[in-house]
Amino acid sequence: MRIVGSFKKGTILAGHKTADIVLIIKHLPTKEDIDKIMKLLNEKMGALQSDKKKKAEVKENEQGFTYKFNGVSLNVLVTTLPGNTKETIDPEKHVKLEHLKNSLAAIRHARWFEENAFQSSIRVIVRIYKDFKRRIPFFANVNPWTIDLLAHHAAVANTTGTQLTVPQVFRRSLQLL
Repeated sequence: MRIVGSFKKGTILAGHKTADIVLIIKHLPTKEDIDKIMKLLNEKMGALQSDKKKKAEVKENEQGFTYKFNGVSLNVLVTTLPGNTKETIDPEKHVKLEHLKNSLAAIRHARWFEENAFQSSIRVIVRIYKDFKRRIPFFANVNPWTIDLLAHHAAVANTTGTQLTVPQVFRRSLQLL
């Protein structure tokens, strides 16, 4: 299991109550595997809940499932080991290859961000552009990779070799656009 997305990167915005994890299975995941995991999670989390009257909502989707409880949601993406993606996939039985690869890409993205976006100014700029994405239609189609790369390049690619302040990084990122 790997934590991915904004929660892992430390760029989650206030009011956004969703976390993403990728569950890696050693074999090609089937729809039955996802059903078993959903039931197990619901059972284990139900045992931990202090208020038994509130019920969690678990919904299956194409990439895995979503677990919602008390206004907070957890997106569970299911994938397999990278070598298993070369095996023959039965479209009626297994999770689609595209979804498996997207989940693996989410792991790579989180790892890249953790290794390369060590400056706090990068995280601040990512949060600013995510807020822009919510509010300004021009930014609506910008994907998270683009935002992360823009913030990283604006903060790191300078000739002086010194760490830039948040206003300097923000100005450079706007100039790059």
